[in-house]
Order: sequence, then structure tokens, then C-alpha cells
Amino acid sequence: MKDWNKAAVALRKAIGIAPEAFYPRLNYGIVLVQLKNFKDAAAELSHAVQKDSSSGRAQFYLGRAMTSLGKYDAAENALRQTIIIGGEEAVEATDTSAPSISKSAIV
Repeated sequence: MKDWNKAAVALRKAIGIAPEAFYPRLNYGIVLVQLKNFKDAAAELSHAVQKDSSSGRAQFYLGRAMTSLGKYDAAENALRQTIIIGGEEAVEATDTSAPSISKSAIV
């Protein structure tokens, strides 16, 4: 079992060190979704999407967070972007049986 709380602490530290970096925000947002903290997840994932709107994974998890918050228009927009972007990253992001943070470098 993954320890999402420890991951959250580590990623908050990474964001403190490199607040403009994409991957810490993306990964923190994914962790927050796993912790069911959808409000904060949506905020972090929105930052990630602002940094890289071509990330299917960021768009997908933003859509999941927005759906859980009942913000269906925003969820639909993010999930449509996931479909438009397509590619392997977007397909991997939709595999909710094994949620994982990005394998890319943290910073």
C-alpha cells in the first residue's frame, strides 16, 4: 500500500524549493486526488495545467477532481482535453486501477 500522506509531505517540500516546476505540482495534485482532497487537488492540478496544458495526465486528474467537486463544466473541459491530447500518457492516466505519480523527474 502506498503512503500518500508521506508523498504529500515530500511533494509540498519540492514545491517549496521549485514552485514553478511542473512535475511536483502534477504529482502533488495526483496524491491529493488519492487522499480525496479534491479542492486542493484541483488547485494544484490547475497550476500544473497552466505550466503544461499538453499533459494528458494533468488534464485527466484535474477532470477527476472537478467531477468530485461537482464542477461538471470544468470537469468536462479537462476530460475533453485529455481525449484531444490522447497519446500514451493520457491512456495511462485513465488506468485508475493503479494510480501512480508521474515517473518523470520531480524537478
